[in-house]
This record gives sequence, C-alpha cells and structure tokens, in this order.
Amino acid sequence: FVASPKLVVVPGLHKTGVLWQGVAPLCCTSASNTSQPTASAIGGMAAQPKLNLNVENFRDLAEANGAIKPGRVWRCARPSSASESDVCILLDQLGIRDLIDLRSSEELAEDPYYESYDQPTPKRTPRSYTLSSSDTPSASSLSTSSDTSVPASAGSSAAAQNTHDGQVGKSGAEPSTSSEAPPRNSPSGGTGAKNNKAGSEGGDGSGRPRTLFQGTQFRRYLRQWLSWQAYVDSKGPDTPVIHHQVSLLERNRYYRALLTHVPVTKVAAAMALGLLQFKEQSRLILLREVNAGGLALLYKIIVDSAKIEIRTVLDLICNSLENRRPVMFFCKAGKDRTGIIAALVLACSGATDLQIVDDYARSDAFHAVALAGIENKPELAGLDRAAFERAPAGAMRETIAYINQQYGSLAAYMTHIGFGPERQQQLRQLLTRDV
Repeated sequence: FVASPKLVVVPGLHKTGVLWQGVAPLCCTSASNTSQPTASAIGGMAAQPKLNLNVENFRDLAEANGAIKPGRVWRCARPSSASESDVCILLDQLGIRDLIDLRSSEELAEDPYYESYDQPTPKRTPRSYTLSSSDTPSASSLSTSSDTSVPASAGSSAAAQNTHDGQVGKSGAEPSTSSEAPPRNSPSGGTGAKNNKAGSEGGDGSGRPRTLFQGTQFRRYLRQWLSWQAYVDSKGPDTPVIHHQVSLLERNRYYRALLTHVPVTKVAAAMALGLLQFKEQSRLILLREVNAGGLALLYKIIVDSAKIEIRTVLDLICNSLENRRPVMFFCKAGKDRTGIIAALVLACSGATDLQIVDDYARSDAFHAVALAGIENKPELAGLDRAAFERAPAGAMRETIAYINQQYGSLAAYMTHIGFGPERQQQLRQLLTRDV
C-alpha cells in the first residue's frame, strides 16, 4: 500500500463531505470546463454547506459501517437524471471518477438521459489528475479481447486502473448467449439527441445542460462466447471519468437460472403443457413461482447466474480505490443489484450481517420495480409488482442465509467466484485504512 494523499474532511459537511486531496474537480462552472479547482474542493479550506443532492437512494457505504472511510464508495439509484448542480457535486465536490452501471443494455436504451456513443461525442479537455508518484495497481482479473483496444484515460492513474490482464473467475456460471450481448458499436439503441435540450452551456461547450454521462468514456464488460473470460468494449473520448457497464441481470440468464430454482415437478408440468400447446397455462405455472419467490428468489438467481459479472464489479471497485478514484455503483432502483454488490463490499469491510441488512433496508422507502426490463415482457404479465418494489429486511436476510447454505459464507462465495481472500483483504484495507 503505497503512500498517498491525505483524506480531507470538508468543513460543514457530514460523512459525505470527504475528498482525496489531489483529486482535481472537473469544474463545471464554465462552458469550456477549464476553471481551476477551488480551494474548498481540494483541500477543505473553506466551509461548504451540506450536500443538496437530488439523486435517489444515494448514500455513502461508510454510513453502513463506521470502519469504512467516508468518501470512497457510494451507491444510488439511476443517477442519469442528475441536474447540472448534482453533477457538479458528484464529480467536482465528491471527486467521483468511476461510475459502475449494473443495468442491462435494454435499460440504457430506455433511459432518456443516457448519452449513446453511436453518435460523435465531443472530446472534453482532460483535467489534471495526479494521485501519487507510484501508481501501479496489481493486475486486474479482467481480460481485454485481442481485437478491442482500450484507450488510456487522462492521467496515468486512470489508464492504469483499466489495464486488464488475467481472467474473470472460472466460477461455473453459464456463459452468456449471443442474444445477451448488446451490439458492439453502441451501448444502446438510443442516440445522443436525447440530451439536446435547451439550457445553459454544457461542460463540452455544446450548449446542452451538463449530464453525468456527458463526455465520459464508456466501457462495457461482456462475456466471451466460448470462454469464462470477459472483454472490454470501449467507446467515447479519453476523460478522467469512466462509465463502466457490467450488467448483472439479463433476460436469458434469468430464465435459465429460474428453472434451477423451481421445483422439478413444476418445471416438468410447465414443459409438458408447453409441448401440448397450452402455453398460457405453462406460463402461469412459472409466473406463480416467480411471484411466490419474490425478491429473495430474484437475488438467489443473480447470485448464481452473474458470478462473472459480480467478480468484475468487485475488481473494478478494488482497482478504483487502489488508484485513489472514488467510485459510485448503481442500477435502476439502487436496491436489488446494487444491494447485492453493497452486501459483498460491506462484508469485505468487516460489516456484520445486521449492518448489511440495515443498509439494504434503507432502500425500502424507494418504491420501484427494476428487473432489467424483464418485468415488462409478455411472459411476466400478471407479475405481483408489489412484491418487487420494496426492500424488506427479510429479503436480504434470506439471501445471506442462502449464500451461507450454498457457499459457506459471503467471503466463501467471493472466493468461489474468483475474488479470493487476498483480494478481499486488499479491498478491506482500501476501504478502512487511513491514507
């Protein structure tokens, strides 16, 4: 663990007002985005008000476990609708540099605030970003396909953070089918025109209001067709802020895993009815199982079917912190996929099961059904949405009990997917150790 800049608490802020000294804000106070960092942003030299942030389900993981140093890892619901002032707080005041998006490509396509990279993206002038003189992270467990180049980000640390070699864990999860992989040339079917709204000058000088994903580099992590590896598909300009997409829930994977969690007699009955052309009766058999299982069944399916993706997210978080890059992860509602990742990160930090459950249950106030768009498909017509829109403590307790039963413990599960004890210990130090 190399020497690094000190943590500075910005006066006037609670736990969320912490920034790694030396992380230069992107400064959205001018159209050209060339303003110099303010003293308060980089050194806590002037008092700041409490955060006035309008991002749903947003919080610092340090609020769940006091051992975690504030300002390092954040979680939230979809932040793409953040206002310009919200973006300034997230990127400039809090210094967030890595955005880990757990949503599917279908969800990105339906996001009206998402900026697709199938259109030319103006290249924003990179800002100064120096973290330490010795900035070489350990090798990542991700691999880059031989035909995909990953441009270096602005600053040596941003480039080093995404130097991928090695493999994603050979975890036994089923490989993705080609229908799950979104097109290589675009992360979504939308266009950048969705953001062409009237407003003040944006950070890229285009006249658009500044959005969170505007001008970021987009990196999508996909499974190889016939291997247990993942490759990186990189789009957009080289900037200090990187938008990573690692989809934890895909339609085909969901249904394959669902069949392993439904009683064999039910699966056999559904298949028999389907073969006899009683398709609606066949569908209703499985739908009743989905409704009866609720969130706990959904979480078990994600835990079992997204092992490669979960390991990838843990690696990204670890690499981000190793490079002194504050990180934020999110899905659509910020409670289901985000809750699973938060549980594992908190477990690495030494949090108790009670602390993990309490943190998850804080999302109960945010009501939303977010099954990666699967909830809107014809096969789930009649879904009991009330069973999926909350975040009851019992759902996370049942998920932890399932992991303990099937894998031994949360730590054993992470070892099983390839995020072993040494890596877990490294993440714990990066989360809890003073620097």
